[in-house]
Amino acid sequence: MQSEIILGIEVRLLIVKYGYARVIETLAAVRGVPEEEILELIEKVELGKKEKAKKRKETETNVEEIVEKVALEHPEKSSQIKELAVQFNNKRFLPELKDVRRFLDKQSVKPVNIKSRVVAAKQIFRILGTLSSQELSELIKMDRTESDFSILSDQIIGKSK
Repeated sequence: MQSEIILGIEVRLLIVKYGYARVIETLAAVRGVPEEEILELIEKVELGKKEKAKKRKETETNVEEIVEKVALEHPEKSSQIKELAVQFNNKRFLPELKDVRRFLDKQSVKPVNIKSRVVAAKQIFRILGTLSSQELSELIKMDRTESDFSILSDQIIGKSK
């Protein structure tokens, strides 16, 4: 990571000192390829970054859309579901992937290829729609201030909760 930062700074300095066109021209000469090929590679990298950003934004939007859809299907629970969605986005509800897996296991749902919390959001919020208002309230009120590490350390030293 540190080397990437330094490289970025050095490239910017070269561009400031010699100009963009001259840096591209020299890079092409060093690589032994036409300048157009260097420019095409730069465009591909820039497009890749844009695609990743777009995909990330689409994923975030999908979570919001899922929550809205579930809230519309269960209007009597919509405020509770939305509160859990806020907590989910702030990593106060099911903050880690292992928590998502445990939650789905407890609900007797077999998680399929879950690689992130966001990917599991559709399953999570559909399940939340089926829970009673009392169960949703309990999930909202759960104390999540202690980390797994602090709970484990308390158990090791003999404190009980």
